[in-house]
Amino acid sequence: MAKKSKKSKKQKKRRQNRFIFGLIIGCGAVCILFWNEGRAVKTAQSLIQGSENVISANHKRVDPSHNGKLVHLTGQLDTSSEVVEDPGLELRFPKIVMLKRAVEMYQWQGTRRSKSKESEYEYKKRWKNSPIDSSQFAHDHQNPKFPIVNKTVIPDRVNIGGFQIAGSLIREIKAKEKILPDSDNLNQVCSAFRAKTILYEDGLYIAYNGKPVPETPQIGDMKIRFHALRPTIVSVIAQQQGDVLVPYQTETGKTIAILKIGRYTSGQMFTQAIRENVYLTWMLRFIGFILTVLAFHLIYTRQSSNLYPTVMGGALCIAVISAAWLIHRPIIAGIIIVGLITLLLAIKKYLNGRKKQSIKKELNTKVLKLAEQKEGKLTLVEVMMALDIDTPTAKDVLDKLAAQGIAEIEMTDSGILVYAFYDIQHLKDKNSSESIFDV
Repeated sequence: MAKKSKKSKKQKKRRQNRFIFGLIIGCGAVCILFWNEGRAVKTAQSLIQGSENVISANHKRVDPSHNGKLVHLTGQLDTSSEVVEDPGLELRFPKIVMLKRAVEMYQWQGTRRSKSKESEYEYKKRWKNSPIDSSQFAHDHQNPKFPIVNKTVIPDRVNIGGFQIAGSLIREIKAKEKILPDSDNLNQVCSAFRAKTILYEDGLYIAYNGKPVPETPQIGDMKIRFHALRPTIVSVIAQQQGDVLVPYQTETGKTIAILKIGRYTSGQMFTQAIRENVYLTWMLRFIGFILTVLAFHLIYTRQSSNLYPTVMGGALCIAVISAAWLIHRPIIAGIIIVGLITLLLAIKKYLNGRKKQSIKKELNTKVLKLAEQKEGKLTLVEVMMALDIDTPTAKDVLDKLAAQGIAEIEMTDSGILVYAFYDIQHLKDKNSSESIFDV
């Protein structure tokens, strides 16, 4: 008995935890869906506004009349800096528009072995590009701090012809070209790391202590790789402020700052941006739907129906999106809501029709069974009393059976209508049946 009580308490606690966790996920999903609709509308409106207001500019000459306006131009992305220096390591690279440093450290990764004893961990050594918190690990499994971290370096002045480009714009482009350090770069490494650094694969290998041995890495060893963006042809849409190109603030509060490698017209760039906004919107809607379904699966603990959480999750998604559209797109939201109400009423009508058909079918079956009990003959009153139904329903069922040829209407000498079921009256004769071809 005590075991059952203990098991019952555990199950109750598990259900409570599922319910709470489901509520948290559900609230998060609602927030994501609501925020996403506002973001999508504002972004779309900003891009439409930008496409209507953008003007073409000559990258070689700064036109003062364009000051404060949204401009589009194409030209060579370049820098006046002869070299770009990597802070921390002090490596220098010539004529680079953007330098990205990626760092991995060999660290302890701990996994809890037991939920009841939090201090017990299983440890593995892993290369990771971000610090692993080892504050709860054993004393001899502590991870050192990153002496060198991931870093993006942009020269003081990056320009397209006569225009200077803001750093936030340059970060719109990914630095994909690998830089393979050579012996000259190795000699440039600062004194704090020089003795512990070697060229390795497509980057540098720095030992935490002693000499670097990549084949047998030690905790704290680092692998560092570099990527660059070199001078190239780009197309940009941004606001002109004097001779500087900066993000453009729209009336919706969103900013427009588009920088792409290659030659593109403003129309092509806005079309691509609108398409990306649509993709992101639907991706976040799908994520929101999955989270709401998961939330209802956790909250709805009955395992007899997996369809219910899915339907409820979808309904919640539609409700949240519609609520958000009432704020951001009231006209479209009104049309959708009217459409949804019409659809729901149509579904309700269809289901009610199915329900009535099911009830009629069930009544037909009950009437036929009652006829079997009454030797194949029934009166209206007998059906009403036996099935506990009203006069119109009973008469409707019997009349339809008669119309289908299942029953015949007879009348007694006293004027009582009797429904005679010929087949039921002669059920005993079925054992003497013969083939219709032998008759």
